[in-house]
Amino acid sequence: MENLIKEDVTRMLSIMGVQPLNEAYYQECSRFFGDKEKLQVCKRIASLKSWLHKDDGLGMKGIINDKLTDLKTDVPDNLKEKFINAANLLQKLGKITERQKNNFINNRVNGAKLIYVDGEWQPANKLNTNYSDIAELITDLLYRGGDNARPFIDGIIVDPKSGLLSLKKYLPRLVGRYFDDSKELLGYTKNIQRSSDIGEVAENEVKSKLEEMGFVSEYTGGNGDLIDMVFGTDLIMSRNDVGTKTIQVKNSEWAWDRNEDYNNVDWVIIANPFTIYDNKTKQKVEL
Repeated sequence: MENLIKEDVTRMLSIMGVQPLNEAYYQECSRFFGDKEKLQVCKRIASLKSWLHKDDGLGMKGIINDKLTDLKTDVPDNLKEKFINAANLLQKLGKITERQKNNFINNRVNGAKLIYVDGEWQPANKLNTNYSDIAELITDLLYRGGDNARPFIDGIIVDPKSGLLSLKKYLPRLVGRYFDDSKELLGYTKNIQRSSDIGEVAENEVKSKLEEMGFVSEYTGGNGDLIDMVFGTDLIMSRNDVGTKTIQVKNSEWAWDRNEDYNNVDWVIIANPFTIYDNKTKQKVEL
């Protein structure tokens, strides 16, 4: 079954032009293939999904945020200018208010502290809420504990939530001990990178298709794009007959939750197959 899944995912990525991060990595916990127990533990942990990072769950979001603090810096000046210009455009288009724009600039652009390496946004900025990568981190942490961790490992195999709750009060100290160098956490982003790669390919495909249809790009996001994170806008494209449109891009129909609010978006565009939807009516747009 695992081989069939791998073949399907590899085929899909190949069609989309995305190269897998490595030959074996195609789903959560793939780093533990070849070790059945570690793979089982990781899968059991990952099954708890967002509970892993929530404050009223295991609380890993706060622990990871604290651990990564020393790696965070200001947003690079060139990106600040890009985000501020985009926010000004959104206000001009009537998608956000002046107050929203100013809050965004002051708190999310000028006031933000994020992880950049050589000016490049790092996937570890999303580690605090990505349950798949958090599950892999916790699994490695457990096995670094040796014999002392065996009761916790056995407990997680039986009942992952109860097993992790028995470990919860020790987690801040254990993360500090077994991941002494906070840069090591940068390696727990394979699931984030996989989904980001697919999303970036989808955005590029949609942008190219719209440009073929006579649209001009007014704004293009990318990995770590604060305009997308805050306002749900991946692209801003314009054409004389339809005006300027703010766009959220989805790779496929199943990736679009129609109940999700994109208050600042005109269109939701599906990359595969290429389909434009009006965000308010959820009806197809024919051009």
